[in-house]
Amino acid sequence: MCPSLKSFLKFSIVAVNVSILIIGLVSLGTGIWVVVDEQSFFKTYSNIIDLSVVDKDFIKEGAIVLLSAGTATALFALIGIAAARSNSVFLLGFYVILLCMLIGIEVAAVTLGIIFKERWETKLDADVLQKIELYYDGSDTDGTFSASLNLLQQQEKCCGWRNGTDFTLNNSKWNKTMEDGSVVKVPATCCFKDDLRKIDCMMNPNKNNSYFETGCKTRIEQLFINYQGIVIGLGVCILTFEMLMVVFSICLLTHTVSSKYDMS
Repeated sequence: MCPSLKSFLKFSIVAVNVSILIIGLVSLGTGIWVVVDEQSFFKTYSNIIDLSVVDKDFIKEGAIVLLSAGTATALFALIGIAAARSNSVFLLGFYVILLCMLIGIEVAAVTLGIIFKERWETKLDADVLQKIELYYDGSDTDGTFSASLNLLQQQEKCCGWRNGTDFTLNNSKWNKTMEDGSVVKVPATCCFKDDLRKIDCMMNPNKNNSYFETGCKTRIEQLFINYQGIVIGLGVCILTFEMLMVVFSICLLTHTVSSKYDMS
């Protein structure tokens, strides 16, 4: 192998892994920030990203996952950089094994996600409906599930998870009895914003005065469909880079081994 090709392989591996290291450190730092001082994080990004529509418990759990993933990503990148810089047969071989394992895990995760799509969708439906039953009380108190769902319904123009019947069929904590004794079926956030007779809408919701027939699940699925091209493209790019790193690392490993045991 000519020196210029060897230098190109080493530079490529180091450059890609430096980028991965930066991503890993940013993810690690963000995860630590949310876990240690979540109020500061929410305050800083509230004007940039609307986090109010997301349950804060979900964000905390996501932060722990982000912290763990960031740590693993940073360590993975450091191993790649050290392997390329040192020309160590052990490190290069270990790096190739890690890359192959990572590709295998990603392919397996995507395959299992497709195979068990209906199962995890059913589980998600059950979890959200249970939260509506146990935690939805109609309040707008910051950080609560009720406030998150109300804001989601307003912004995405939807009602309930499947549709407005989620509020009528589930025996939730929400007090549906008004001061005058009338009973409502859906919260005000299910009604059209410009509807001046919201009480009528809440008592007798239909497609002409509310989003009663459109569930928030449908809206979220539409968002995924709108951006699935970007997600698929990003996934293909990541997989391509990983395959290239495998090829480059094997080439460098082969050269290192052959040079080490070259008796000529």
